Amino acid sequence: MINKNDLRIGNYVNSKLLGSNHKITGLLPNMLYTDLQLSYSEYEDWQPIPLTVEILDKINWRGYIKFNIGSYFKIDDVGHLYYGSDYSGVNIDYLHQLQNFYYLLRGVELEIVW
Repeated sequence: MINKNDLRIGNYVNSKLLGSNHKITGLLPNMLYTDLQLSYSEYEDWQPIPLTVEILDKINWRGYIKFNIGSYFKIDDVGHLYYGSDYSGVNIDYLHQLQNFYYLLRGVELEIVW
């Protein structure tokens, strides 16, 4: 099950029932709304999307990404986040975690094309 406190509008999650990825459009205490035609469902119906090399390729995040002057970040194949050449002690295991990190640093949504 996905931790609902880690989610925000704009995050992608995977439907356990349909096996496909969907964008969150609304959050309530016991359910979330997505871009599905079936407007809402309970949190138990969703799971996080594991961060994979394929997803990093889709969002063009291979190697170091420059965020600000002198701020370079890298995510390796097992989810370790590096600031410059130093491991930050943070692991990013799921796509929604990367989306939240990106939004925190840039103030804009991470573009993902499925």
